This record gives sequence, C-alpha cells and structure tokens, in this order.
Amino acid sequence: MLYLKQADDSYVEYIMFKGEWKKKIADELRQVTLDGETNVRHIYGGFQNISLAIVCTPQDEWKWITNVTNDLWVIEELNGVKFDDDVITFDLKGDYAGMLSLSFSGTAGKDFEFRLFNITKSTAYYQIGASSTGAGNYTNMTLPLYLEAETGNQYRFEIRCTSVTGGTATLHSAIFRIYYLHG
Repeated sequence: MLYLKQADDSYVEYIMFKGEWKKKIADELRQVTLDGETNVRHIYGGFQNISLAIVCTPQDEWKWITNVTNDLWVIEELNGVKFDDDVITFDLKGDYAGMLSLSFSGTAGKDFEFRLFNITKSTAYYQIGASSTGAGNYTNMTLPLYLEAETGNQYRFEIRCTSVTGGTATLHSAIFRIYYLHG
C-alpha cells in the first residue's frame, strides 16, 4: 500500500496492480478481485453410470480411456483449456494441479494403473495403481495430478494392466479437475 497526502491534508490509498500503482476505490478493488477469479484457467468433468470395458492386453500396454466415438468425458466447466475428442489442450504454459477419481471393476486380483499422459511430448508425470476385487465389486482409485504444460500440449487419461496376462477393466464413473497454479 502507498498513502499520498493530498492538498486538503487527506490521504489517498494506492495499491499495486499488474505492475502499476492504482488509486484504491471500491470499484477498482472489485475489479482486481474479479480479474483474479474469472480468469483462472481450469477444466472440470467426468462421466457417470456407465459400464465401459477397456481390454488391457497385452500386459503393460497403455490404453486410452475413451469410447469408440471419443466422447466419453463430459466437461462441466472450462476456461483457458480446450477439450476435443477426449483430449485436453492447454492454452497457457504453466504448472497445473488437480485430481482424478475413478471407479472400476474387473476380474479379482488383476492390477491396473492409471495416468495422465502428455501426447505431445510422450511423457507422463505420475501413475497410481489399484487391484480389482471381482466383476461385481467397485474399486475406487484417486490420482493426484501435477503437470508442467507448454502452450498447446495435449493430454489424455490412460490405463494399463500390469498382471501377467493383462485383463479387462470396466469403468463405471470418474470425475476430474485441473486448475492453473502459476506460469
């Protein structure tokens, strides 16, 4: 904050905003707040109440989590991020964080792993595994997300079976969110 004395001996308060000193008045403070809230880049979506079988053979081969028409994921909200054909594209370089939560079922004892894959760079940051407990039992998996995206990088969610003969996972529901942290 900066306080400047006026000719009438009153003080005017200034705030630093986007590298410039601005006179502090109610409307300007409201605009500062709205700029921060409305321009947060993010994406939020998922799918529910489905039974999508993804055959994960051979063992350790990653499969794209999508359906035959590439419209499995329903996006509820996005800003500064594109989503087409079940692929996420970031409009702004920066660090992003988020979470994927997913429920699936499969043959008891089959081990599956999930990840967010950078298609552009052919890399993934983290993956997490879960074992299926039977065709009629839901297994829940949560994957924390952190990525350092370049402008235009494309990402998709993937699954693989690490069990010796591979296996089939039936996906039932999922929800994810990814939001911009900093540049």
